[in-house]
Amino acid sequence: MKTKPQPIDEEIHVLSGKVPMIKTDTDAIMEYANDYFLDLSEYNAGDLMGESFLLLSHPDMPKTIIDMAWNQVLDKKTVSTIMKFISKTGKFFWLQIRLDFKVDEQTREVKNIYFYGDKAPITSTLELSKLYDKLSKIEKESSLEYSEKYFNNYLENLDLDYNTFFEKHVKF
Repeated sequence: MKTKPQPIDEEIHVLSGKVPMIKTDTDAIMEYANDYFLDLSEYNAGDLMGESFLLLSHPDMPKTIIDMAWNQVLDKKTVSTIMKFISKTGKFFWLQIRLDFKVDEQTREVKNIYFYGDKAPITSTLELSKLYDKLSKIEKESSLEYSEKYFNNYLENLDLDYNTFFEKHVKF
């Protein structure tokens, strides 16, 4: 995997209504990114193809959120989330993402994962930044397992599951 750039505190403006899109295999290896996603990420297609999708996740993005969404898609469930991405130059951008999948017609197993995005609502990014900071801190100081437990308890306290929680924040 290529080395992630050093983050800088400069946000890339995402246009509402334009749909950035990525396609990966089930190991999160990128196979396609549309032109708008490439523009946002400041990478070209040759930079990203064959690389892990995790190259694009901002260091502020807790692995817990990514793993929980990923596991649901592998279980053949469409899921929404909000993610903070890092560009090739270290700038960041937020997207609300809908993760969908394609099933192999012969094996009936998930074959590809599709990320369809749009500009994330600013109110959601402000609120989620605090939660993401806490989860990332738990991951660094303890483990991914405890970060996931914390998040599951957080959701339980709100009487929500992952999808319902993010559906409150996503405005597709």
